[in-house]
Amino acid sequence: MSDELVALRDGGGESVLRFTRDHAPAVLGWSIRLSGPEVDPAGLAEIVLDGVLGDLHKLPGDRSIRAVLLRRVLAAVRKRESRPWWRRARPEPEGGSAARGRVRATLAHLPLEQRAALVLIDIEGMRVAAASQLLGVPVGELARRLSTARKSFSDAARTEGLSHDALAEGAG
Repeated sequence: MSDELVALRDGGGESVLRFTRDHAPAVLGWSIRLSGPEVDPAGLAEIVLDGVLGDLHKLPGDRSIRAVLLRRVLAAVRKRESRPWWRRARPEPEGGSAARGRVRATLAHLPLEQRAALVLIDIEGMRVAAASQLLGVPVGELARRLSTARKSFSDAARTEGLSHDALAEGAG
């Protein structure tokens, strides 16, 4: 069992605050980059963090907390994407750039497994081996997903008329 999980299970409010402070930025980042524009990423991140804290006694002790959190984000996105369009949450208007919104919309067209590979490796700069371990898939499978995602995203970006500068600005 990971030391962080033991401390979280045995600790009190201070360990919950530390857990939230340490992991909320990553969960929010994944929620933003993996969900489509019709999903409220802050709400999604809050649901994931609350769910993990509520299920502490059920969490597998052999996985890292980051792996558990990422898998919960992927499951939540998958669940929201399976809803009919009229039941999906509508986000509040964002203060972000137009390029960021267009990149998110373009990313949302990729299958979730490909989107996760692209976000972790190309946007967050994670090494393939680390992303493979975090997602729980073999390196070769992740490399295949990444290659397919890059080609699909490139084609979609070209179709949408996104320039290289817009892509660089929107990936942040």
